[in-house]
Parts: sequence; structure tokens; C-alpha cells
Amino acid sequence: MHPTQPVHLRFARPAMTPALPTTAALRITPALPTTAVLAAVAALPTTPALPTVAALPTTPADPTVAALPTTAELPTVATLPTTPASMDRPSDKPGRCAVAPPSSTSKPAELGVGDGSSGVLTSSARGARRRCGRSPVGPSPTGAAIISTGVRVRVMSEAATPQSAPATAELACLDGRVAPAAETVIPVVDDGFIRGDGVFEVVRVYDGRPFALSEHLDRIERSAANLRLGREVPRRELEEEAAALLEDRGGSRFDGCLRLVLTRGGRRLLMTEPLPSGPERPRLAFVTYAPTRVLDGVKSLSYAANMLSGRLARERGFDEALLTTPHGRVLEAPTSSIFWVDARGRLCTPPLDDHILASITRDRVLGLVEVDERPLTTEELLGAGEAFLASTTREVQSVAGVEGTEWAEAGPQTVEAARLLREHVEQSLS
Repeated sequence: MHPTQPVHLRFARPAMTPALPTTAALRITPALPTTAVLAAVAALPTTPALPTVAALPTTPADPTVAALPTTAELPTVATLPTTPASMDRPSDKPGRCAVAPPSSTSKPAELGVGDGSSGVLTSSARGARRRCGRSPVGPSPTGAAIISTGVRVRVMSEAATPQSAPATAELACLDGRVAPAAETVIPVVDDGFIRGDGVFEVVRVYDGRPFALSEHLDRIERSAANLRLGREVPRRELEEEAAALLEDRGGSRFDGCLRLVLTRGGRRLLMTEPLPSGPERPRLAFVTYAPTRVLDGVKSLSYAANMLSGRLARERGFDEALLTTPHGRVLEAPTSSIFWVDARGRLCTPPLDDHILASITRDRVLGLVEVDERPLTTEELLGAGEAFLASTTREVQSVAGVEGTEWAEAGPQTVEAARLLREHVEQSLS
């Protein structure tokens, strides 16, 4: 056989298994058109030829998103500005901020908070930084997405509120100057703030008219004298400022309270307040309390014991406290007087000699209905036929129960006293 003559192999024996890869098959493999196959694959449409995401309309087509800066451009809290006076008071409501002292690194910018109509409210200010209750970029507690754009903050929510939370309407008059109550401040060195060294009164206001203002001014004069406040009560200024403040608050549209405060530091403060909220018929709990004899006849700013008593009662599931001595004598509630109907059917109230406050409302009730003034024990009160509280803000308020004793409804003497007091108030203001 010539060495250059091609060799042709032929296998025709049926006994062999065709599926097995023989050496001849391996010899044939190099003859496959591998290069041509690769060329065919290369000829297939590549990814750029497909309509990819890159070919879709990009985010810059949205003008809102296009205005967003990069992360490096986002302003910090220190660069956010203050807002107008109507917006810069502290608040725990969503979308409200408190103003911190000016920062030397602050830059002018705009702050917008959703106002419910256009969704954006912008305002400009310089020289201050704003400290907020939440991060300027991120979700809000209500699910609103807060996005900082570098020049304003936009609040967007799936369930937009029709109107933003209104600023508090309460006003204060400090030494003759009227301002929103939440923005009115006194020096921290005033002993009225540091030590509770001062006197106060709370006057009920009906349709813009203060009830028993003259009696409240009489009592604050007595309190100031007994506390040795060291100066005369500026009665004329208080009367004039009370009238002007109530007019600014809304005049006949205002129904609430007027607080009068005189401090050791010489500050004169008048402030409007809403009526306190509470149940229609409160349940009372006994809280042991020892009156401070030296403060007899003084309605002072030192009211921590009274406020703590109410908290202790609420911790036990009651609505209000009823102050009792360690010996079991009932005195009064933290901010109101107690009346009860005894086993003989007589309406009674503790005497002033028990070191309770000379309440103006208590005095009015004594002049409208027949009342016995005598000491009251916890045991007797638990067996009473009915009971009620009396105060400037409560007027006459039926008591639903004391400790384990309950009264299903207001008793007849409570109803009568409430009716007579209300008629007296209306006649006094007419």
C-alpha cells in the first residue's frame, strides 16, 4: 500500500452497537463546521438591537424626578431654614418643626410642607436651622414620602389630608405684649419657673365674657399678700389686658378659660386655654395627702402634689383623685370641691378649716342652695346618697362613684345645684 493513499474504513458488522462512540466517530468530529457555527452565532441579533430598558422613556422625562439632586446634593438638617412665625412653634403633629438657634453654616433655602390644597407650601428664611421630629428625607409616620429637593421639601401621600393641622389659636399676653401662647416665654431665672414661686387664677370664659373676674382678682390679691410676693397686684392692667386678649382670641366666639399668673420674677402673664377634657361623670379614688399649712389661703404655682395625685388615681383606673388625710378625712379633689348628700338627705361640704381652697364656685353654690359645712370621713362618703364636684371649669359635675361605691345617675340635689348655678352664671353675664 502506498503511504500517501487515503485509507477508507467501512464498518458493516451488524453485531456492533451503533450508539457507542467508536474511534472512527471521534475521527469524524473534527470535520464538523465549528467555525461556521460560531460565525452563525455571531450573526444573531445582539442585545443592543433589542428594545431594552435603555430605549424606554427615562426618568428625566418626569419633571418632578428630574429636579431631584444626587445624594451628595441633599441638604442636611443644619441647612434647612426657619419658617414664618405661624410655622416655627414646637409641635408634635406631623409636618411641624421646632426652630433651633442660628447656625453659622446655614444657607438660605425654602421649606415646603403639604398644605392639603396644592400639596406644597414654600417659605424662605435665613440665619437659622430647623430641628424636626423626623428626618428630612424618608417616610413619615402617616405613610407620606418626604423628598428633599435641595430648595424645598415636598410632602406627598396617597391619602392626602384636605387641610394641614391648624396652628394653635391660644394667645398669651406677657407684660402687655400679645403673642401665640406656644411662642411666649419667660426667663429661666424667674423663680416662678424654677421654684413655683408665684400665684395664679383660672377664670371661666363664656362667649368671650369672663365670669366672676372681680372675685378671681380679689383672691389673687390675697394669695400674693399671703405669699409675700413683694409687690402690689396690677389689677387695672390685668383687667385691661384680659379684655383685649379675649377680643383678640375671638371675642364672643371664644368659650374656654383665661389663666392669670404673677411670678416672683415680676412677670405678668395672661393666657387663653381650652376647657379641659374628661368624662361626663368621673369616678374618684382616695389619695392620701397632707395639706401644707403654710400655704393656707394661697393659690400658688406649686401644684405638683395636686397633679401627682390625679396621676396616681388614673394609674388605678379612676378618673380623678380625692385628697384624704392620713387619718381618713376627705378634703377636696386636686382642682375642685367635693359635695355629698348624707344619710339624713342633707347636702354637705367640708369646711375651710380643713385647709382646703376657698373655691369661688364652692362659695356660689353655698349661696344658691342650703349646705352644711362639716368634716367628711372616707367611710361616710362611701355611704352617701350622691356626690358632685364643683369648680370653675366643671361648674357642678355629678360623680359616678368613689372607690367601690357607685351611683348610677346624677342625684336630684346634684341636678338642682347644677341648674341653679347655670342660671346664676347666665344672669351674671346678661
